[in-house]
This record gives sequence, structure tokens and C-alpha cells, in this order.
Amino acid sequence: MSTVRYLLELKEKRIGKREPITVSPKDMVIDAQRKMWDNKVGAVLVKDGERVVGILTERDCLGKLELEHRLAVWTRVEEIMTPGPLDHVILNSTYEEVAARFEG
Repeated sequence: MSTVRYLLELKEKRIGKREPITVSPKDMVIDAQRKMWDNKVGAVLVKDGERVVGILTERDCLGKLELEHRLAVWTRVEEIMTPGPLDHVILNSTYEEVAARFEG
């Protein structure tokens, strides 16, 4: 049975270990989008100093920019991010345990 730790180790062997990509709540969304594009990721953690305060996803950008007719160059990350606290899992959790946790 696979655990989160095992899956992360496989990922690390395949593409290497990477630090999470982060932005500040005060950053402009256009800059956060550029970071996502440059790093080939669909989300970035939002940190205020050392504290994670939320996450910004491609879905946040699409829904809250496009549908509300906002411009990324004039919108701050804090205006459209999904605020924390973020849910998390334990490294020794199994895939089934993680799936069950996020289904409910």
C-alpha cells in the first residue's frame, strides 16, 4: 500500500526535489501567474513572511479574474487567493486515507 511519503520519494527521483513556489499576498496576480507559468505549476503558496496564509490556483485566477472582469495587472494576490489554513496530510497516510479525507 502506497503512502504519501513513498509517492513523494518517487516524484523526487523522477523530477528532483523542488522547494514550493511562493508569492506574497501583496504581489500582483500577473506576477504570480508568471511564476506559475515559468515553473510549470498550477498553484503557488501565499506566504506573509514565514507564515502560509493561503494558496493561489489557476482556478482562482480564472474564476475570480475572468468572471469578475478584473485585470491581473491591477489585482493583488490577497484579493483572489483561497485563504488558509490549508488542509494537510501526514507523510505516512495511505492514498486511500488521503482520498477519503478530501472526499468529505
